Amino acid sequence: MDFNKLSDDIVTLLGGKENIDSLSHCATRLRFILKDDSKADLDKIKDLKGVLGATFGAGQAQIIMGGAVLESFDAVQKNYGPFGSDDSPEPEKKKTKRNIKSLGSDIVNFISGSVSAVITGLIAGGMIKLAIFLIELWIPALANNGTMKLLTIVSDVPFYFMPLFVAYGASKKLSMQPVYPLIVAAALLHPDFTKIVASAGQIKMFGVPVLLVNYSSTMLPALLSTVAVFYIEKFYNKVIPGILKTVFVGALTIVTGIFFTYTILGPAGTYVGYGVVKAIVWLQATVGPISLGILTGVFPFLVMMGMHTLFAPIILQNFSTLGYDPLVKPALLLHVIAEGGMALGVALRAKDKDIKANAFSIGITSIFAGISEPAVYGIALKYKRPIIGVVSGGFAGGVVAGLFNVKTYMMTKTTILSLPVYKNTIVGMALACITALIVSFVVAYAVGIDEPETKKNDTKTDNKNIYAPVSGQSIALEQVNDDVFSKKMLGNGLAFKLSDKTVVSPFDGKVSAVFPTSHAIGLTSKNGVETLIHVGLDTVSLNGKGFNCLVKMDQEITAGQQLIKLDLPFLESTGLDLTTMLVFTNLNNNQLEIKDYGKVIAGKSMVAKLDSTEESDIKTNVVEGASYE
Repeated sequence: MDFNKLSDDIVTLLGGKENIDSLSHCATRLRFILKDDSKADLDKIKDLKGVLGATFGAGQAQIIMGGAVLESFDAVQKNYGPFGSDDSPEPEKKKTKRNIKSLGSDIVNFISGSVSAVITGLIAGGMIKLAIFLIELWIPALANNGTMKLLTIVSDVPFYFMPLFVAYGASKKLSMQPVYPLIVAAALLHPDFTKIVASAGQIKMFGVPVLLVNYSSTMLPALLSTVAVFYIEKFYNKVIPGILKTVFVGALTIVTGIFFTYTILGPAGTYVGYGVVKAIVWLQATVGPISLGILTGVFPFLVMMGMHTLFAPIILQNFSTLGYDPLVKPALLLHVIAEGGMALGVALRAKDKDIKANAFSIGITSIFAGISEPAVYGIALKYKRPIIGVVSGGFAGGVVAGLFNVKTYMMTKTTILSLPVYKNTIVGMALACITALIVSFVVAYAVGIDEPETKKNDTKTDNKNIYAPVSGQSIALEQVNDDVFSKKMLGNGLAFKLSDKTVVSPFDGKVSAVFPTSHAIGLTSKNGVETLIHVGLDTVSLNGKGFNCLVKMDQEITAGQQLIKLDLPFLESTGLDLTTMLVFTNLNNNQLEIKDYGKVIAGKSMVAKLDSTEESDIKTNVVEGASYE
């Protein structure tokens, strides 16, 4: 996949570089904060090759990239950034009239954005804890091993020093230098302060009593203190003369910030955190297991809207107050299991070979890798009916988990492989996962998908035979050194090691797409089959040099007609891989029969055949009389 070209398209459709305030990413999504959301065309972004979906959620334009998120993020940052980096403060967002709704949205987005950076660290620490737990479970003799003790210390760091990471994340959301907020947050964890807390004594600051609580692993106190420091620093920068700023602003900001944190904000954050946890406990005590079932059932829609990240603060608060999470993390795991079960149900029910393979791959990825977006956007949202299976499986699994009062004790990756973190409730969670998997599978299989039916056609057409678009050696598409083609993300087909300078049409039809760089061309046959001929890998970087397109958009073409002239000596001198792909992006109810691979001549050697009859099977054997020269 050409990530440079993809980054160009995404940024352009978001309104250009000047419309982007900041960019971040999670496991599967690019997350843009825009100056003006109305300038973004998400519908066109959804149609880009390589993009699984796009949505507005949590104040962000979220582009779902799946496994290609890191490459996409790097390409955008390299070509247009850096966005949101330490040396590139975010520009001010376009000012709009404030109201209660927008203020509430901003608060939620601020909290979510501030803690999102913490989650990755907690997952890393949790995975180390999980590994230690399993090793000591299987080999008890290693429990007192020095390496294990040191690894335990490392795994505790993201949890114990959570206030520091929250302060850092909040400072970045506020576009301020993080030093002062970090100092104030660190004061909550200073060894001498923790000694005072442990002594259960009393202490005052400027005559005001200080609430002595343990702030390790807390979130809200550091979040509130960072906001306070932001405004305190602005105040001192405004009232202190320029010549004295460097001397007094820092010291006064820290002293004032820690005073308000020790006496007001820290206690306030602590009590609010307790309130959130009490509310969750009350909900589960009142509604019982139904609460977990409902949350799991609605998660597909939260993911579609990009709102699932807003639960991160609740997860952190549960861990910091209770030491475990009885609600959100279990719901997340059951959700990805239900998505996987739904995809597997679709794979078994579907008749189309490509749909089967894609759904099966997505199902396994969701269950074992914990990535649900491909299932959400690639199957549930695309085919509509399977989402009933996800909701049903999620709800059923959530109810079972609620009945067993499951709890997750570590922040780990959301995957079936993380079951050991449920410790003494692992049996209940395993049964809940099995329930979610089976119910979603059965329901998705029962409702099926709207799959185009293959119509019987006894009349032979002239457009069934597909001829080689270039001369050379035909090879399997799986051998191409690019995942987009080898994993058939664009569709099935075959590839060629070309040996001549001419690209020809493989059938009668018309030109449906002409790329500006002329390295690729889209064709549509007379029976509606859509194909893409792509010459080389990364050849788009040549900006058209070495390619001479001989046809234009919507031009009628015949099999064997010249489409592109190649300057083969120049192209070979670039060192680029010139493997040429013929990909069927839309078979239009036809079945594809790929012939044996070997030496081919452009426009003469038949390399594939289309069959629209119901009785036909997908084959890979040679048809008698096929020309392979």
